[in-house]
Amino acid sequence: MRAIQILLAALMLGSAGGYAWSMLMSRPAAPAHPRKAKMTAIAPSPEELPEEADREWTAEANDSAQDVR
Repeated sequence: MRAIQILLAALMLGSAGGYAWSMLMSRPAAPAHPRKAKMTAIAPSPEELPEEADREWTAEANDSAQDVR
């Protein structure tokens, strides 16, 4: 019974010691670099979109010289 207790204690202390050793001997993590900004397309605002009256004017427009008086 005593051998099992010693074995369990050795396993626990050994794993804790191995974890501590690996943390002490490892290099510190490299700092994260900020991401570069990217250009994104911006949707046009309602003021920049053609209105219905503009569309009608363009549809009715005729550039022939005969219509001009």
